[in-house]
Amino acid sequence: MGLCNNQFPPPAKRQSPRRLLINCQNSYSNIIKIGYVLAEYAAKARVVMHKTK
Repeated sequence: MGLCNNQFPPPAKRQSPRRLLINCQNSYSNIIKIGYVLAEYAAKARVVMHKTK
């Protein structure tokens, strides 16, 4: 019985990879959002630089 228990992890351990995947997706979308914000900021900064020249 002990060997069988070792082969099959408890439900909590079985769910953790899915949780990690969800966390990765969330952080990835956050990185994309930050990227968009930075791109917008850079575009605005460029426009300001062109206007001052």
